[in-house]
Amino acid sequence: MANPGHLLVLKYFAYNEADKDNKEKHLNDIHSLLHTYGGIDNFFSKFGKVIEELFSEENYELFKRNIKNIVFNEMLRDR
Repeated sequence: MANPGHLLVLKYFAYNEADKDNKEKHLNDIHSLLHTYGGIDNFFSKFGKVIEELFSEENYELFKRNIKNIVFNEMLRDR
């Protein structure tokens, strides 16, 4: 079974590379992962170290910010 931290990274890159028709599926998967583990902050508290190992410190912070922006922008869009 894949580590949820690794899965979030894979879903993030799939979301960024997807065409417009497939972005929604990856976005739903990202939301589901974050929701399953109690939201963004809880998710990163639990799996941040695993994700951080994949990136430099600067890129890890950028990744985390990008995930927050994706979720925040989608919440605004749904209003």
